Amino acid sequence: MASSYSEGEKVRTRPQTSRRQTNLLEISVVGVQNLSYLATTLGTRVKFADHVELGTMSTPARRRLMRDFKRLQEDPPAGINGTPMENNIMMWNAVIFGPEETPWEGGTFRLTLQFTEEYPNKAPVVKFVSRMFHPNIYNDGGICLDILQNQWSPIYDISAILTSIQSLLTDPNPNSPANSEAARLYAVNRREYDRKVREVVERSWTA
Repeated sequence: MASSYSEGEKVRTRPQTSRRQTNLLEISVVGVQNLSYLATTLGTRVKFADHVELGTMSTPARRRLMRDFKRLQEDPPAGINGTPMENNIMMWNAVIFGPEETPWEGGTFRLTLQFTEEYPNKAPVVKFVSRMFHPNIYNDGGICLDILQNQWSPIYDISAILTSIQSLLTDPNPNSPANSEAARLYAVNRREYDRKVREVVERSWTA
């Protein structure tokens, strides 16, 4: 994550004609892992081949998402990964790895994060794509987590969101259940709950 260019990534730059005083560059990138690096290094406007301009972020939300992305690259928290979709910085894909020495260990859980132009004043919509069994995760993948709801603050960034969700896996709140069966088993039959979690972990390898 911290390297400048990942294997398999191809970058082609072509300066525009001199009549364009903005020094706009067209960049064709396979993947978006190094978008922040490119925008910062080139010190100019960055334009993907599909004509979605991202270097000169036109809104506070988009500029903030670029900063979040840069932080994820430069200081990635253990066990999480996130990147914007290639043609839409308002939509992200993320992965959370199950914490070691817990029933979630070995799991690879996929999520999506959908932002609006109100970010960071409004929390994103975060959902698991992977099938989960957890007291605070709905059947549709929605997450019952205070910082995504009434305890949201603009100080939270994408790293904080993903690390909080990772912590939620092993520290659920059964008193505010999104999945009543998972909450019941967690409270009264931890062995059966852990067994179901391990089934989820195994499914995550092929999902």
